[in-house]
Amino acid sequence: MFKLIHLSNGEEPAIEFEGGIVPKHPLNRHYNKYLQWVAEGNTPEEVPVSLPDAAERRRQAKGSVQDQFEYMLEHGRDALKARNDQIDRDNPLPPQ
Repeated sequence: MFKLIHLSNGEEPAIEFEGGIVPKHPLNRHYNKYLQWVAEGNTPEEVPVSLPDAAERRRQAKGSVQDQFEYMLEHGRDALKARNDQIDRDNPLPPQ
């Protein structure tokens, strides 16, 4: 059901639920569902992930999921999207 995504840089793991990352915020319903699920004795699957250099630069520039969620609450969804799009343009991923 829930997974903990461990990034190669040792940052606090992200929570994944149904293919999306769950912001660790008390107003987020999926985060509250996760906390309840763990309190009931469940354990999330641990998933290690190695990030390529460009992806790591993007992640550092954008901040944590928590930082992005708080930015969105303060500035709005469109402002967050514009900011993240600029970061992506500034840190292009190599062709695969």
